[in-house]
Amino acid sequence: MTRRLPPILPAREPVVMPKLPPSVEIKTLAQQRAVSDPIRSRILGVLQNVPATAKQLAERLSSTPGAIGHHLKLLERHGLVQIVARRQMRGIVANYYARTGRILNFNAPMQASDLDQANILTTARNELAEMMAEPRPWAEDEVHVMAYPHIQLSARKAAALGRRLDRLITDLIATPNEPGEPLYGIAIGMFRAPEYLQPGGAPAAGDQASSGASNKVAPKAAPRPTKRARP
Repeated sequence: MTRRLPPILPAREPVVMPKLPPSVEIKTLAQQRAVSDPIRSRILGVLQNVPATAKQLAERLSSTPGAIGHHLKLLERHGLVQIVARRQMRGIVANYYARTGRILNFNAPMQASDLDQANILTTARNELAEMMAEPRPWAEDEVHVMAYPHIQLSARKAAALGRRLDRLITDLIATPNEPGEPLYGIAIGMFRAPEYLQPGGAPAAGDQASSGASNKVAPKAAPRPTKRARP
């Protein structure tokens, strides 16, 4: 069924960000492939908080409107973005896109979703690196908390901590945006450390086994990470 397009806005009427559903489920491998592309991931990042046209996205992401338009059509086909407003500009109707949900719930086959869960933290790291490399004087208080602790936990305590983090994520998703204020990224992850970090574990691939060679603190045992994130 074809989705009905929104009416064309008068020239002076502003385009507003609609209230998005809390989440959209990623159920198929095709959707995961659509999300995993670096450019499409950046497009989804922008469209989480502000509607934009292909031309506006191209300017923000240093690309071309044609290339961005191609990515938008693919994301729209997989139910990840939608047209939320239209405006006539110089005789051409410009489509404004937004996401279909504030966050993505990865609910596809496990072997594929595992990689996307790892990409969540990679995306967060890349965003932080881009912010710190920007040609502007960024303030130290723009990075409020940065930590990567390890802790040994029983399966019961790890599961309880995972539930606490899940509740925090739910609260963050429900927090309304404050228009005009800075956008902050929050990365939350909990996972069982690799075997070479475990007490008495095997060495990492390519490393020589040596007692006490690692300079990392005690690892944690944890359940699977929450399958929710903003790409």
